[in-house]
Amino acid sequence: MKSQSIQFEHKDVNPNFLTSKFLIMFNIKTYNGKQFPCQNRLFILNKGYNSGKPSLMPFVNSFCITCESEPDAQLCYIVAYALWKAGQFKPFINGSVVPFIHLDDAKKVITGTFSVAKEDPFFMHTVKKALDIERLEIVQKQQLAKLGMFKTALLMHHLRVA
Repeated sequence: MKSQSIQFEHKDVNPNFLTSKFLIMFNIKTYNGKQFPCQNRLFILNKGYNSGKPSLMPFVNSFCITCESEPDAQLCYIVAYALWKAGQFKPFINGSVVPFIHLDDAKKVITGTFSVAKEDPFFMHTVKKALDIERLEIVQKQQLAKLGMFKTALLMHHLRVA
């Protein structure tokens, strides 16, 4: 099981899985914390304003999607990530004190996307481009962090010398 943060999980997705394979069998249910996560599972946050956020590691409040194979799990992760980034779960968030999304609503959004994607030949191409942009954003953030450290080191060196 990977222990990386969510923003880095999708960089390990094999581009060969970004095909038009949409005959996926998956099961989605509420994660209770007692289940041992296996390789072909992913988790979707179900409480808070980030409801729908996918992860390979379980959240305390999450739905567990179990797939038949690793490629199917990666494809489900990619679709869930695309749905979350596009804000497709937001209309289904309920609750005034603790916002949450219902299991049936999450199922409806995910299965609906698979049925639309089956008919759209450019769906996975678009998702792949979005993932490429996300990778570029990560690199840019790392470069900005290094520039900030360099600026701090430069100023600290100058102030010590003076």
